[in-house]
Amino acid sequence: MKQNIIIGGYQGSASLHTKSIEYFISEISNNFVFDFKMDVTTDGDKASSLIEKTQHEKIHVSYLLSSYFEKILP
Repeated sequence: MKQNIIIGGYQGSASLHTKSIEYFISEISNNFVFDFKMDVTTDGDKASSLIEKTQHEKIHVSYLLSSYFEKILP
């Protein structure tokens, strides 16, 4: 049985970040099952919610610009 990996992003399909994640998924999809939420903001969540969702293991992989981490990193 393949392990499920949940990935979250906050940008649409035209984003370089999104395209990179899609490439990553395509390269290892023979070994894993993926649930990729391309843009959490379409569900009303803030992009910054990806930090908490990752910390609480609601998603396994996420990406954000470094400016989102300024409030939580020393």
